[in-house]
Amino acid sequence: MPFVQNTSPDDAAGLDLRPPSLDDPDPSARRDAALAAADDPGTVAALAERLTVETEPFVRSALFAALTRIGTGAALDAMLPCLASEDAGLRNAAVEAAQAMPGPVAERIGALLSDPEPDLRIFALDILQDLPHPDAPDWLAELIAHEDDPNVIGAAIDRLAECARPEMAPAIRAVRARFADVSYLRFACDFALERLGLPPDDPDGGRHA
Repeated sequence: MPFVQNTSPDDAAGLDLRPPSLDDPDPSARRDAALAAADDPGTVAALAERLTVETEPFVRSALFAALTRIGTGAALDAMLPCLASEDAGLRNAAVEAAQAMPGPVAERIGALLSDPEPDLRIFALDILQDLPHPDAPDWLAELIAHEDDPNVIGAAIDRLAECARPEMAPAIRAVRARFADVSYLRFACDFALERLGLPPDDPDGGRHA
């Protein structure tokens, strides 16, 4: 007969049978709690709160993974404040996680690209870099039509170089004209046009100054 070891009440009292908590002092337990929360949209607020204070990279990864799996607009909203963080690792993790949520990003991209802070607009463009959404080129073309910050324009043109359609060439040429005195933007526009198989010249042969 096989030996079966019974756990006495005294032994059981010494075991921690509680479910893992996002506030547990043990980072591994916090990671497990984050992963366990991934199937419950009702945990978004708790995950968001933990994300603001978590310092362990592998726990952060679990928090972002859980929010990405939940995949709702509220889950994306929980990540977006990380774009304003001084912690580059946290910002990059938020960008990468958001890239896996094209639907919620599409619902918020207008606000992201019109944020009054240029750095945040650039981080929004970072999200678009690998966002699998068919409207991404249109969002970029709309942005460059009115954007005034050279750094934001540069990031947007870099993204357009990868995904622009030929009918967007006039918008790129217009940027080249507006920023004719900024050499790196002229180069970026020329490169984007070349990727489209087009010269930087106007169709009538006149080159922008």
